[in-house]
Amino acid sequence: DCPSGPAEILDRGRWGVLVPSDNIELMAQAITLDDSRFPNAAESRSRAMDFSLERALDAYQQVIYS
Repeated sequence: DCPSGPAEILDRGRWGVLVPSDNIELMAQAITLDDSRFPNAAESRSRAMDFSLERALDAYQQVIYS
């Protein structure tokens, strides 16, 4: 978690685990696939698609060509 947006993107922890950016051990635990603190992995993958390259390009094209 840092000032540049992770808390907003992860909806304050709804879509993933937030840890202090300077805590390597907690960060390593948070990114493991079997993290029991976050059982909604399928929903998280779906949410991650909101930030895919294809979706970003589509959004840019809508702004530029609209």
